[in-house]
Amino acid sequence: MQQSPSGSYSGISCNIRIARRGVTVHTASGGVYGGEVQAEQVYHSAAWGNGDSGGPVFQPSGDNALAVGIISAADTSTNATCNGVPATGRGSGGGCYWRVYFADIQGAMEALQVDINTA
Repeated sequence: MQQSPSGSYSGISCNIRIARRGVTVHTASGGVYGGEVQAEQVYHSAAWGNGDSGGPVFQPSGDNALAVGIISAADTSTNATCNGVPATGRGSGGGCYWRVYFADIQGAMEALQVDINTA
């Protein structure tokens, strides 16, 4: 199943596939994120980059979109050419990456026994 993130700097990116679930990510700044989904851009193009964190990850569903996650981190060893705002405009450490991580919103909602009412 293909996922599509949309970051404020990179815009919408397609052809993202889930590689693994339940991954623990350790960031260079000392952050630790558990239960992450590892995803990869199929053609090793930019999935997202610095400045996109907090943006949505969704799955197209007909004329609608299903919320799947929230952009949280990237594997900085998987550099890719940036889309949207160039790397030089992305602040400290600006860059874009093809292997990325997001928080699984569906898993979190199930664990908390909550739903999102869109009506």
